[in-house]
Amino acid sequence: MAALSCDLVFNFAFAAYFVLGPVVFEQHFDGARDWGIAMTGAAIGGIVGGLVVLRFRPSRPLFAAYVFSFVTPLQLLALAVPLPLPALVAGAMLVVVALVLVNTYWATMEQQHVPAAYLSRVDSLGWMISLVAFPLGAVVAGPLAGAIGVGPTLVGAAALMAGGVAGALSVRDFRELRRLDDRPGAGPA
Repeated sequence: MAALSCDLVFNFAFAAYFVLGPVVFEQHFDGARDWGIAMTGAAIGGIVGGLVVLRFRPSRPLFAAYVFSFVTPLQLLALAVPLPLPALVAGAMLVVVALVLVNTYWATMEQQHVPAAYLSRVDSLGWMISLVAFPLGAVVAGPLAGAIGVGPTLVGAAALMAGGVAGALSVRDFRELRRLDDRPGAGPA
């Protein structure tokens, strides 16, 4: 439940990145060209993240992934300032590395620890949370930025996101959930 609650808050707040990022890039950089460069960095992050999860097999995958996911609120803060373009491109790459880690390790832990009879229910709940929270965040981000400003909205989203991650990590069972070894039949009954 800790991960699902965190993901609800995280996805809601993460929408601000995609709604307000292009605004920041239009106001402070060379608009679509530089946003495209940042999104290329994000795509490279997807490849790097894929390579990392193939090699890095922590004993507590959710702990490792969610701690690393703190780079995402940091990226929102970097965008609020904004930091120079190379830092934002590197940040975009790290954000997607974090997303790949969280999504892959979450799916792994779900497969290993949720009994087969309940797997579809747990997975459906996770997808519902993701597919509802992100669009709601996208709907809220623009008007909120219009009311209080782009920077404060990004800072608020970063705080909400960091609070969600910290909340999940505060749950002992969540942070100590261990990866089952790779022996056949080592999963739940």
